[in-house]
Amino acid sequence: MPPVPFWRCEKCHREHERIEDARQCEAAHLEPVSVTARRYTVKPHPYQVDVLFTDGKSRVYNAEDLGG
Repeated sequence: MPPVPFWRCEKCHREHERIEDARQCEAAHLEPVSVTARRYTVKPHPYQVDVLFTDGKSRVYNAEDLGG
């Protein structure tokens, strides 16, 4: 049985048959530019953060684990 070569995106680890597809996948992932705390709870880390990405859009993320 011959080996089946593939290329893996370094960011999401998706496997691609062609190196061009893997490079396009890597380029399509956004990078955070800045992170701003929006809301705190009694814990020292923020419960909610606003993340600005390289495409100029921002997104709000909530903490999933408040027990830790």
